[in-house]
Amino acid sequence: MERHTNGRHIINPFFLLFFAREEICYYYYLLFFSSKNGTPENMGYIKFDKAHVVNLEYSLTREILRNNRAGSYSSTTIVGCNTRKYHGWLVCPVDAMGGERHVLLSSVDSTVVSNGQSFNTGIHKYQGDHYSPKGHKYVEDFDIQDIPGMTFRVGNVILKQERILVHYEEQLLIRYTIIDTDEPIKFQLRPFLAFRSIHQLTRANMWANTRTEPVPTLQRSGCMTASLSSYAAVVQG
Repeated sequence: MERHTNGRHIINPFFLLFFAREEICYYYYLLFFSSKNGTPENMGYIKFDKAHVVNLEYSLTREILRNNRAGSYSSTTIVGCNTRKYHGWLVCPVDAMGGERHVLLSSVDSTVVSNGQSFNTGIHKYQGDHYSPKGHKYVEDFDIQDIPGMTFRVGNVILKQERILVHYEEQLLIRYTIIDTDEPIKFQLRPFLAFRSIHQLTRANMWANTRTEPVPTLQRSGCMTASLSSYAAVVQG
């Protein structure tokens, strides 16, 4: 998925919506730290600056968990890097599999393309503590007021990402705002879909359905996909 911008204005934000069913409302969150005395730190207004977020020894031990009344949750580290099999940006119960929770959306990588160069702001952890891409180096800060948000700076481009888990539905809203840029850019999004139980990891699956179908009812272009017939379709728009 791509979006183009045009010059030096504050660009209106746009939303990326992932859901396994329908509709929109509200969310709440919990933040867990590994503090020295084993107790959570300040649970009010929270902000981590660049020095903390880019330090993976620090940021990978700070996790955010949000759940809703549909039985779904969204959980990852504050830098957006999943470090355990229970992490996922959209984790939902699947009725066809006994109501067990499954990771549908693992994460989303966002890439800024400027002057012919691509800058991926995502980060993934692989075996042996290898990380690729290393987009955490572009993070300026992570903060939580009403909505958790992460701000990136790529050259002269300032980008903010915010994520909300919908209260009564199996939905995740992701808002991207291009706060500032002095040149035309291209913005690319790459979702990572898992379709697996939270208790298991997956490997390459040649039987998985990788086809997508358009969703004409969405105001913007959208598509849906279901890796296996047992799963509800995940819709992106």
